[in-house]
Amino acid sequence: MVQLNNASITQLPRYLRSPSSTHAFGAVEKPVAYLAMQNKSLAYPVSLDGLPIAGGIEDIATNAPEVTSRLEEQLENDNRLLGIMLTHAAQAIDLRKGNNGDLALSESTTRLHQIIRQHVGELSEDRILSTDFDRMYNLIKQLRF
Repeated sequence: MVQLNNASITQLPRYLRSPSSTHAFGAVEKPVAYLAMQNKSLAYPVSLDGLPIAGGIEDIATNAPEVTSRLEEQLENDNRLLGIMLTHAAQAIDLRKGNNGDLALSESTTRLHQIIRQHVGELSEDRILSTDFDRMYNLIKQLRF
């Protein structure tokens, strides 16, 4: 996301701003970094921290409940991250299309972009994005299989 916000790399406006927006996706880098770092922390292998149990006789414990809890939290974070990143990528596509009306997207990318735009609109002016991200998160949760 940080790279996609970088105008010198993408040749798109910084933070994927539209002509009528000022900050666009600039502040969004912070929650994305937080979720990524939280997942990194949750990936610590607690299954290696077994304690002697059963009166000190058994020394193997997988800590499976904690492992499961951490994995569930990571998946929730991943769903949130994916929702944010899909919204962000759709904005990049819209800006690129604006600069290049002949931009060709694959059939799959075109369909995904259409689905995203059915749930969140293009960021033409600055607005609170948490509602958009929640919509995408809920869409991703519905698509679980």
